[in-house]
Amino acid sequence: MSGEHGTRVEEEVRSIASDLGVADFVFTSALVSKGGATRELGDGLLIVGSLGAIVQVKARDPERIVDDTPEAANRWAARHIKKADAQVHGSRREIERRLKLGDNLVAVPERVQHLSPQESGAYALPIGGTVAAWPGIIVIDHPTADLDVDSECLVLSKGDWLELYHLMGSVSAMIRYATRVRDSDVSANLGGEFHRYMEFYTRSATATDADRANLGFLIHPAEIEERGFRILNELAGSSGLPTTRFRGRARSSIGGSSSSSTRSLLGGATSSAPASKTTSPGTQPAVPHGR
Repeated sequence: MSGEHGTRVEEEVRSIASDLGVADFVFTSALVSKGGATRELGDGLLIVGSLGAIVQVKARDPERIVDDTPEAANRWAARHIKKADAQVHGSRREIERRLKLGDNLVAVPERVQHLSPQESGAYALPIGGTVAAWPGIIVIDHPTADLDVDSECLVLSKGDWLELYHLMGSVSAMIRYATRVRDSDVSANLGGEFHRYMEFYTRSATATDADRANLGFLIHPAEIEERGFRILNELAGSSGLPTTRFRGRARSSIGGSSSSSTRSLLGGATSSAPASKTTSPGTQPAVPHGR
């Protein structure tokens, strides 16, 4: 991808996380010196206390997208998912190695990116403890790629990323979700994360109280508040994505048959078949949403 376009997409991905989550928990990549150069460890970091995730972003040059056949789009996505997966693992190993050496690693929050480097440095967060358990999140920006994903990382289209943040509204929930994906048997196509989310939602909604505490809170799409709907549309418009047709007030869809109103917050096509290894859920009572 071109440097300018790639940088812009990385900024958009962090902006979605900070606007729909909490900006204080969304960071630019950690910077380390290697030889005579400075190296970025990840395209972004999500950090909430001891929880964390490493984010990699891959964007196709818009001038080349127009010539991509569906097969070419999927080949490009597969190649860059593999590259991003290796980068996540490499960044995790390098952060862990430097922490063990006692190096001072810091990350700067997204909310102070408008400040000068000297001013933003005052808000830098030291990275401590261990990052060995931090999951990886890969965001792919290609409008037509829809391949099956083979990675232990949470691999999302940019639309998936926006949709998940609208559903969860929480950085810590996103980190826990990525960890759950890594440890689960449920897969999803690129661009079809909604199906996996609904499978997880059903498992959480039907779990015992003791098990539910370990699964994390997930909200049914019909419970999304109108404020979140407005924010989503604003972000979608600024990121060049379709605006959602879904409104949180449509509570009547809970308990009814599957419909387009509960399929996609981004105006995607309705599909009755899930893109996961398990059956996509039916309708269940909403689980309280926590941040």
